[in-house]
Amino acid sequence: GTIAGALLAGFVLIPTLGTESSLRAAFAFCVLVGALGLVGWAGGRRLRLAGALAAAAVAATLAVTPRWPQRLFLFSEAVSANIVRTSRFELEEVLADSPNEVLSLVEGRNCTVGVRQGPTTRALIVNGHPDASDGAKDMATQLGIAIVPMALHPAPDDVLVVGWGSGVTASAVLRAPGVKRLTAVEIERAVIDASPYFHHINRAAECDPRLTLVADDARSFIAATRGRFDVVISEPSNVWRAGVGNLFTPEFYRSVKRTLKPGGVLAQWMQLYRLDVGTVQMVLRTLQGSFGHLQVWWLTEGDIVILAADQPIVFDRARVEAVAGGEFAADLARWSQIDSPDEFLGRCLLTDPELAEFVGPDADVNTDDRPLLEFRAPRDRYHSDGRGSLRLLAVKVGRRLLAAPLVGPAPSTAAGWLAVASMYGAVSRRGEELEATRRALQAGSPDSHTLLRAASLALGDGHPDAAGRLLAPLDGQPTCRELTEVRARLLSASGRLDEALRAWTSIGQDDGRAGMERLALLSRAGRADEALTLGAVLLERAALGSELGAPEVVTIYTTLMQVARTPQQLRRC
Repeated sequence: GTIAGALLAGFVLIPTLGTESSLRAAFAFCVLVGALGLVGWAGGRRLRLAGALAAAAVAATLAVTPRWPQRLFLFSEAVSANIVRTSRFELEEVLADSPNEVLSLVEGRNCTVGVRQGPTTRALIVNGHPDASDGAKDMATQLGIAIVPMALHPAPDDVLVVGWGSGVTASAVLRAPGVKRLTAVEIERAVIDASPYFHHINRAAECDPRLTLVADDARSFIAATRGRFDVVISEPSNVWRAGVGNLFTPEFYRSVKRTLKPGGVLAQWMQLYRLDVGTVQMVLRTLQGSFGHLQVWWLTEGDIVILAADQPIVFDRARVEAVAGGEFAADLARWSQIDSPDEFLGRCLLTDPELAEFVGPDADVNTDDRPLLEFRAPRDRYHSDGRGSLRLLAVKVGRRLLAAPLVGPAPSTAAGWLAVASMYGAVSRRGEELEATRRALQAGSPDSHTLLRAASLALGDGHPDAAGRLLAPLDGQPTCRELTEVRARLLSASGRLDEALRAWTSIGQDDGRAGMERLALLSRAGRADEALTLGAVLLERAALGSELGAPEVVTIYTTLMQVARTPQQLRRC
């Protein structure tokens, strides 16, 4: 009976009815059995009547008891603002105030999967934890973990992706030049079924005929498959979550190596936030013991991708140009602030020599029979110092690693320092960012791109005079969009609003960024009617996944409410 009940609950009742309804059904069944026992076999009319009344009372209680709020399944343990609630009332108040709409909630066989629409982002929630979203940092990670290995491998005919998430990584792989077949393994079918909610960012990747979707455990699939792959991309959930640690063991990596073709590469995602440096070193040491060569690449200030292969990892200039400077150039500029293939190559943090220095000889190894990661990572969430990115950057800068190893023309020194400046800027280290920019300017005669990035940084630091001096050498040169934008920002910072408006207008209001800048300037100038007219145009063009997405819509409405003064303007707003 116990075995039958466990199988029935896990494979039938919960996937069909959900946890709450399954508990209600089990409770009602137990009461019914007890009542039947009293009514059918107990002696005495009064006892039988009491049993019937008790069963009726329980049935009535079940009928009138409120259903559980859906947000109980969508409340993340990873949000830093979470604190212990001392009463049920406090918990319900927090849940009620959460500005999120539940678009979908499905209890699968392995986990509960929800899609939550917040004010600015749409997120995939797995067992209460955000595993993917259309937010800027998640987009940089979801795209970057595909772009980096696709830029490395010269001919990635067959690719395997572990973990579907929002489908953005799979979509990026399918867009990469040369990909003929993609296999995606996802343990929970409900995650795959939620993919249509992210069509605005994943381009309906699940409908691509080159894709094979497998609903299975990744370790089981990789151990049993006869397929061979050029690239394997492993993107599980955070390592502090139960069961994830077994995708970071030598036993798993041996299975991955068996599936790789000659010259194949593994791309392993890992987060740095809320992890102790020793835990990061342990993961890298585990990979070092399984593969001959590693590289670590920056995706965001809290995310890295680790490339692992049995041969030296060297990029080819032509392939990088085709990927980072071709198909994905706009994505890298929008989500990762990477404006050129040279800056893309500058996001390489560590190669083999730097890894040997960072990891050291005494780091632990996470294995199946000694799963240290399973226990250390949850503890790290509460006592890590949050300086993982800075430690990796310190090793990179200390060893003057300005770009990944490359076949072909080397990136400029200025581009390497600009990449360093961008990474320091992401972690709000303004002093290091300024120093890296200064070194970029000193690396020979600075080109126009270097001057523009330096001027943009000066403007961000509130130094319009310095920005003007940096732009002076570009006077008389052909005007490009980037130059026009920086000059428009300089005019705005100098208080010359009308000239700034004309500059942004010359770019075209169809562009989301230019339109938002114009709207902000009109608001500063107090030109409410013009702001309302432009705001209406921008809102008509807004769409999920576009440059005018949910965050921009929030900004537009906030700006319009601030600038509207008269009753007529408020009605328009």
